[in-house]
Amino acid sequence: HDAWGSSRVLDRLAPLMLARDFSGGATVAIVGKDSDLIADAAAGVGLSLEVSAAARRLLQQGAAAGNGALDVASLLEQVEATRTRDVPAEAGTDTDSDMDTDAT
Repeated sequence: HDAWGSSRVLDRLAPLMLARDFSGGATVAIVGKDSDLIADAAAGVGLSLEVSAAARRLLQQGAAAGNGALDVASLLEQVEATRTRDVPAEAGTDTDSDMDTDAT
């Protein structure tokens, strides 16, 4: 796990997301609480953590949906519920006209 671009978090969460196993681990409620504490500390010294703010909104949505006791992998459901475009089932099968690269 020392390769550039590797992620221990993704290594842990990806299998849970694929299996849709949101039963244990770091809960939405705990990670949300910790994220709020970090944001408050940052604001106290004049820092704005924009990416963290986006993650906190997702955590808040998950908690509001009743998923506070579930693993943060359950946030996949929040992302799925808010996506604005269907993702192709298989790579290379995208028929979306704005993805067409042929010049006419």
